[in-house]
Amino acid sequence: MQYTEGSMVIVVPNKEDSVGLTQISAYSERIPCNKYELKSIIRNEGRPDIYDKEAFEKQVFKNIIKFVSEESYKIEIELNYLNLDKLRKYLKNLHYVDDINRFHKIVEHGRIDGIKKPCIVYEYLSDNISNIKLENPSKKFQQSIYFLYDSLCIINYLHNLGYVHRSIKPSTFLVGKSSNSNDYLPLKMTNFETCSKIITQEEAKRNPSIVPKSHIQNIKYCSINQHEVGQLYLPCDDIESWFYMSIGLLEDGLPWNKLRVEEKNKIIEKKTTLQDKNNLFYCYTPMPIRELIKSIINKYEKIDCDEIIFKLYKAIEPNL
Repeated sequence: MQYTEGSMVIVVPNKEDSVGLTQISAYSERIPCNKYELKSIIRNEGRPDIYDKEAFEKQVFKNIIKFVSEESYKIEIELNYLNLDKLRKYLKNLHYVDDINRFHKIVEHGRIDGIKKPCIVYEYLSDNISNIKLENPSKKFQQSIYFLYDSLCIINYLHNLGYVHRSIKPSTFLVGKSSNSNDYLPLKMTNFETCSKIITQEEAKRNPSIVPKSHIQNIKYCSINQHEVGQLYLPCDDIESWFYMSIGLLEDGLPWNKLRVEEKNKIIEKKTTLQDKNNLFYCYTPMPIRELIKSIINKYEKIDCDEIIFKLYKAIEPNL
């Protein structure tokens, strides 16, 4: 079977009847190759496939393999090593790298014999911030606030590494593991195959060929600017997507949820209305969070994410 870009497959380690991975990394450090048995397809050609989730959850050892394009593979592996090098630089004890790493852990990467696309093997994390079920309303609000702050800090860290994500949405943030059910569950950013290096408007004008091709796939959460094909993607676009994600989490939905993808103008109009802090759609979003959009919209390269993080912290401080 030919796995296309974006395919995700359930795998479990299997010493017998397994599929080998061959490392093709250009780095001196090699990730050890294990053997995996491909169990079920989660997504292929952008479409989710049905699989026995209950049976899979009972597996003690499991991972996720994602098949990506050559370009996406290269940029994600480079970004992964850049992140790990940064963490190791500031840690005296390297055993703690995994504990503070906020990127989805890569177990290994390479090629599976007989499959054209390169692949990346990730630690299996079952939940993202959109499918965490909290019955207690007050606890749900507090948990959502923590998620918003945590996710914004991770986005800021990614930008400081020199990259934009280009697909910020709830499924971009996986919920980490904890041995104590009362502990806060740290978020892990994933879906790095959409990332690209930050390019300024001045650089784009000097050399248009370096601008990544625009793929508008994140319609629900993308910035207003990104509804137009060919727009340069800037850090402020990630932050605007984060704002819509935040409102969707706090309000349990967005004003354009029922609109079709083809209704672009109506979606843009609905997104624009959220710039009015007194919009009747708002019910549960605290006023300071509603006002954050004014610090985000159309800031282009001058956006100050540290300032937004500070404003968000002041807004949520009473709930900490």
